[in-house]
Amino acid sequence: MEIKVDEQLKGILEEIKGFDYSVDQWAEIESDDMFQTQSYCGGFDGDAKSFYFRYFTKAGDQFWFDFRLEDITSLLSGAIPVLNLAPD
Repeated sequence: MEIKVDEQLKGILEEIKGFDYSVDQWAEIESDDMFQTQSYCGGFDGDAKSFYFRYFTKAGDQFWFDFRLEDITSLLSGAIPVLNLAPD
C-alpha cells in the first residue's frame, strides 16, 4: 500500500528540514513521537538512521513508513511522490 505525500506530511518534512541537523545530530535527540499531526506520529530512529512514522487512517487503521534524511528534498519536490506503507 502507498500513501501520497500530502500537506500534513509536507509540513512535517519542512519542519525537519528547518532544523538543518545532520544524521548524527538527529541520532542524539532521537524520538518516536517528536512530530505529530492528526494523521501522523513519528520521529528519528538513531539505530536505523531513518525517520519512522505511523499513519492513522480516518477508519482508525494504523500503518508505518520510513524515510531517510536525504530523501526529504525529493519528497518535498515531488520527485518521490509516494511512500510505501506497512501494517502496524
